Amino acid sequence: MSFDLAQLKTNVETLIAALDGSQDIEYLLSLQKAAFGAGVSVTNQNLLDARIQTAADAQTSSTDIEDILLANKAMAATQAVINTYFDTKTVLTSNGNYPVPSHATKCFVSCTAGSSRHINGVGAYVYFGGAYVVEFEIGVSAGGTINIEVGSGTAGTHVVGALQVFNGIASNSNSGITRVAGVVQSTNGATVFAVPNTSAIGVGLSASDISLKFLIEEPV
Repeated sequence: MSFDLAQLKTNVETLIAALDGSQDIEYLLSLQKAAFGAGVSVTNQNLLDARIQTAADAQTSSTDIEDILLANKAMAATQAVINTYFDTKTVLTSNGNYPVPSHATKCFVSCTAGSSRHINGVGAYVYFGGAYVVEFEIGVSAGGTINIEVGSGTAGTHVVGALQVFNGIASNSNSGITRVAGVVQSTNGATVFAVPNTSAIGVGLSASDISLKFLIEEPV
């Protein structure tokens, strides 16, 4: 047995073109099911979707529950299904063109700058604390690139796009700071932190690797 799919496509598209807004949701849902197997054009599919949307929008709380259920089924079939998940990467070396995954909508950065202490001209210790961030959100362009500079050692400072996580030495300050596009970020204890610069806490702490947690929203 063979099927004339071309004729099926023609029949369904003819029915779609004839829609005038008077058809009920049951008819539209049946036509939608037929369209899935017929391979109708994008133009015809968009027209059918619009008719379904109009019929669904016209429903009220007094509409028969069966029709509301049918509209729900029809609407669900016309909406894109999005698979949302996180893709975490660990960056070990600098890369001026680090690739951003396709369909990435956000990126959360976690990393620690180094911290150290030095003896000043009068023989006293001077502490240089390091800043660190935990899942600090930055903007990204899906499928694009970002500049990443990975710091190293106790004087390590990180750069991820517009985000800069400084060791105190690099920022000409006794305490590490975090900047975004040159603007100093407050130490909020949630995403932005700093190692104290007045004690031995964190002294000798080396810069960490950089963790990038991408939020992926991928159409299925």
